[in-house]
Amino acid sequence: MQSGYLQVINNGRVKRRYFSLRPLLLLFYYLSEFDTEPRGCIDIDHFREVQCKDSTLILKIPDGDAAESSNNTIILEAQTEEDAELWAQSMSSGRFMEMKDRLSAELELRESLESELAHAEAQA
Repeated sequence: MQSGYLQVINNGRVKRRYFSLRPLLLLFYYLSEFDTEPRGCIDIDHFREVQCKDSTLILKIPDGDAAESSNNTIILEAQTEEDAELWAQSMSSGRFMEMKDRLSAELELRESLESELAHAEAQA
């Protein structure tokens, strides 16, 4: 689990918030690390692209996926470039969509192998 302070940059305004990345890739944010209730939550899985430039994190939804929302980019600022890279790695490493795609590919391979096996058994 990754947690720490990031700055949210939105319409030219900068807000410092404490973030906590939880399993299932939900990024909760708080006013400070001492708050017990989150101020909000960002579902990281919707953002298929996580870019890291210097100490800036850019989360993007591909244009075709942004259903009824013009807000398809979130910009977060870490204190250091190293912190930004850690956040980007944490957000990318457990991505649900990647796992779902891998599972789908494995299931397709299994079906293909079962089909080949059934075909070979029928010819034997």
